[in-house]
Amino acid sequence: MNIIFYIISILLLLFTSCKKEEQPIVQIDAQQGFYVVNEGNFTWGNSSLSFYDEQKNTVESDIFYKMNGVPLGDVAMDMKIINNKGFITVNNSGMIYVVEPNNAKHVATITNFTSPRFILPINDSIAYVSDLYSPYISIINTKNFQNVGQIFVGRSTETMLLWKNKVFACNWSFGSKVYVMDALQHRCIDSIQVGLQPNSICIDKNETIWVLCDGGYYGNPVGHEISSLWKINPYTFHATKQLTFPSLNYPAKSLAINNSLDSLYFIWNDVYKYSISDTLFPQTAFVNSNGANFYHISIHPYKPEIIICNAKNYTSNGEISIWSINGQLIGKKMVGINPGTICFITQ
Repeated sequence: MNIIFYIISILLLLFTSCKKEEQPIVQIDAQQGFYVVNEGNFTWGNSSLSFYDEQKNTVESDIFYKMNGVPLGDVAMDMKIINNKGFITVNNSGMIYVVEPNNAKHVATITNFTSPRFILPINDSIAYVSDLYSPYISIINTKNFQNVGQIFVGRSTETMLLWKNKVFACNWSFGSKVYVMDALQHRCIDSIQVGLQPNSICIDKNETIWVLCDGGYYGNPVGHEISSLWKINPYTFHATKQLTFPSLNYPAKSLAINNSLDSLYFIWNDVYKYSISDTLFPQTAFVNSNGANFYHISIHPYKPEIIICNAKNYTSNGEISIWSINGQLIGKKMVGINPGTICFITQ
């Protein structure tokens, strides 16, 4: 009897150990809060999606993997909610994932990109997608999830802005221009000279476009200059330099504008606030980094709050910090590796 019992026990142990481990079902109901697109590391395939629940004050990490059983991919860059669907660019994987915005469940995959970066909705069925390596901007249909066309620009493109059927696209990678597209005819019609490597763009209440240029880096094949802030008249396509930063010490990045469209925020090691009527670099920082690696800024569309992403050492999990519009810290939360774009759930 002891031998039979021993054999049965061994068989049961083998059966349970060989049984495929099931992925736990995670119930997510993202109704109020925002997604954090964590870029991960280039070629590591470790990008991820986090969700901060503002009602519960909690963060659910790695949602895409938990809901779909596969990783998000190699360098997730941007997320936009269009027609009640979430669109996530994964640039080194060359694709856009379409998900349900309330739980990140996969709906569709859009392909045939080189290195998709940022998404700009044009109307209720069309969006533009910038590209890091391709000389084309892609056109996607946001209803049937198809890559339907291209606009030849001639250089790579980064962040974009839509204004009165015109699209202004930054040529960040080794460039110094903002390209202008006709969004009705889907063609490039002009270019505007600005500083070296424009990386972010916004428009104020006076219909002045602002462009932040990081100036490149030491050893950059196209040069290295002090970061600068530029103004563009969208009617005439005329650009003027508004501000030269204090030194070459840091690259400026992540230009954002508040909801009243009268104050700019950007990262230059610390976070600075700059009124659209100012002419001098701010004397004091809005938020001091104190050793943090500030990576991206987002303005909350429904609350007087600012979210700052901290990439830390670029290889371990990063952090978001939430600040009041007066510069008071509200809270901090851990997220994934290299947190970048923030995507808010529409209320």
